[in-house]
Amino acid sequence: VTITMPTDQNEARQLYLNSFENQGIFAIRYPRDDISSNTIAKKVSLPYGRFKIENNSENKKVAVVGIGPNSRLLFEKLTKEKVDVTYINAIYLYPLNLDDVKNLSKYENIIIYDSYGTKEGFVDSLKSLLIDCSFKGRVVSKCLPSEFIKQGCVEQQLKTYKLDIDSICQE
Repeated sequence: VTITMPTDQNEARQLYLNSFENQGIFAIRYPRDDISSNTIAKKVSLPYGRFKIENNSENKKVAVVGIGPNSRLLFEKLTKEKVDVTYINAIYLYPLNLDDVKNLSKYENIIIYDSYGTKEGFVDSLKSLLIDCSFKGRVVSKCLPSEFIKQGCVEQQLKTYKLDIDSICQE
């Protein structure tokens, strides 16, 4: 089983095409609201099963691992504000690539931003592998709580749980 989550339509299109090339179940998580049949997606290169490093900081102090379209917005805001972090787009959520996790374990601080899931999914899987790779730094998880979420639009829910882009950047 392979589980993925693209950040935009270009990645979604490429994952869809990749799904025909590989054996087994291939799941693509992508918000319905972000799909437009009028948009022509560009072909992008996505190495199978690997994280995509969007920005590589030289200092190896902070890495942000982001999931889905909201993480793309976070990356754009961090770039605009000239924040010196490595940003990693975790397109492939399962199974995790051990080489990617080993490279990630070289950072002092890791922020995992998953505004689409709870810690019991991707976040705990990544933390567990980081421990197996002898990671000694600090991990901050930014994800939904494991509780019933009251009614409200997505933007309201993200703001309530401090998962909106502005709240994340303030921290």
